[in-house]
Amino acid sequence: MKPSVSIVIPTINRPKLLQRAVRSALIGCPEDGEVIVVDARSDTAEQALAALATDKRLKVITNAGDKGAAGARNTGVSAARSDIFLFLDDDDALMANYPNRVLTAASDPAVVFGFSTMTVHRGDTVEDTRRGKLKPGLLAHDVPLENKTAGLGAGFWIDRAVFLAVGGIKTDQINDEDTDLCCRLYGHGHNAWFEAEPGCIIYQDYETGDDTAPQLPRSTEPGVMAACYMRTFQHLNDT
Repeated sequence: MKPSVSIVIPTINRPKLLQRAVRSALIGCPEDGEVIVVDARSDTAEQALAALATDKRLKVITNAGDKGAAGARNTGVSAARSDIFLFLDDDDALMANYPNRVLTAASDPAVVFGFSTMTVHRGDTVEDTRRGKLKPGLLAHDVPLENKTAGLGAGFWIDRAVFLAVGGIKTDQINDEDTDLCCRLYGHGHNAWFEAEPGCIIYQDYETGDDTAPQLPRSTEPGVMAACYMRTFQHLNDT
């Protein structure tokens, strides 16, 4: 029996981008699944998605928990009713067949989390970011760690029970929270499922138009990043 999926999308003040992300999620979301938009204390999500409000799979909530993307994702997970969580950023889009591909993989009890290749749009340039020589399927234990960590926007999905068992996403991680989660999962003996076919579309170097929040920066101050790396190692040591 296939599990169900909850697609979790954190957002803050980017209504036009959010509309594209949610539409793509609803296209791919099975009838028994759901799309949960977590508004990080802004006031734009419900208004932006008013035209989609009749779709019973769509749920818009406000993040009442810890601030930031990690806190918003954890809030979305807390509100989700499905067995599988699939994360999507509000400025990206899902491939229409990806949620069903995820559910097919997750129907195997040995497969508890995974990620995919991404199609990246940089201005007028489109390319797939394939992961070197990674073979599709369940990754072997001897695959180098640097090759099998993935961002939460990289088609990342995870089984509910496993997500809760490892403590969810660490909200003290201003950055590197995705690497931190992957390391804890590997530390608990789990291995990732890799999809060589793209699961999502990542948009970079775009104009935000009338959206009030700018494109998220892809760099962090070195001192802050170093502190995040140290916490990742500490969390791994605690597993």
